[in-house]
Amino acid sequence: MGSPLSPIMANPFMEKFENKALDTFPLKPKFWIKFLNDTSVYWPHGDEELKNFLNHLNSISDDIKLKMAFEENYCITFFDILLIRSKDGSLGHTMFRKKAHTDNYLDVDSHHHLAKKMGVLQSLFTRACRISDEIHTEEKATYLRKIFINLGYNKKDIFKAIRKSRSERKKDQSNNPQTANAYLPYIQGVTEKLANALMKRYIKTSFKLMATIKQRMKLVKDNLEHLQQKAVYMINCSCGE
Repeated sequence: MGSPLSPIMANPFMEKFENKALDTFPLKPKFWIKFLNDTSVYWPHGDEELKNFLNHLNSISDDIKLKMAFEENYCITFFDILLIRSKDGSLGHTMFRKKAHTDNYLDVDSHHHLAKKMGVLQSLFTRACRISDEIHTEEKATYLRKIFINLGYNKKDIFKAIRKSRSERKKDQSNNPQTANAYLPYIQGVTEKLANALMKRYIKTSFKLMATIKQRMKLVKDNLEHLQQKAVYMINCSCGE
């Protein structure tokens, strides 16, 4: 949405929009759940009234126009969740990936600290456990295992991440003597030793890359003042042309 201020301004407007839309239509959805710019609705009054309801929503404001998607094969998406309606009327849920998703996560040979690589594994397995119901959790865990094996991760680290993601125990922070944080540029073979030394002084270390390709790239945009002048741009090729 551009500016960080945009969601703060948009939420009160959309709340007023929703209240007006639902209060001024005679039929009500069984439930209406909104998150950001997506809304999940259960409509029990038939297709014809649903079309009337959509037309009503789009008549509230000239600036807000909604589109509608229906469930297919008893399934419908809500952001990264796939909702599944069983024949008995109960709802299941699992992770949803778009067809364009490449599964291109952090490679094991990338120049990052091991803790960051393990963090990728743990966060994705934790996300799978939180989003998927019990029926689909193992299915998604198996899917993620195959992805990370293809990226070069060993099975020991993968299963360690799975165990941690499934654990419901919380660490007792009351006895944690850590009093400070340090942020160090990551240099393989050096930063680990510094982190171990700092840990003995109860200083937690976070790692960051020294420089990315983007940071090393020079600004390629033309100066606006130069563009206002009439000119022909010419680039000499290495072949001499």
